[in-house]
Amino acid sequence: MESKTLKKLLTIVLLTITISYALDKLIFFGLNKISDNVMSGQAIGKTNQFLSVKDTTDFIVFGNSRANHH
Repeated sequence: MESKTLKKLLTIVLLTITISYALDKLIFFGLNKISDNVMSGQAIGKTNQFLSVKDTTDFIVFGNSRANHH
């Protein structure tokens, strides 16, 4: 391989890795920010709702759907 071709290939590979890493972090922080505001759902929504009202709650029930409805 020529030096010029190798340099171009290395540049493309490094740019691809850098752009992929930056895009991954951007998507991660965006989805993480969205999940912090979710107040519905079985997993993260219930936890977020509890954390927002925890000082005014006397007790909380964690469990399956039967515990949720009784």
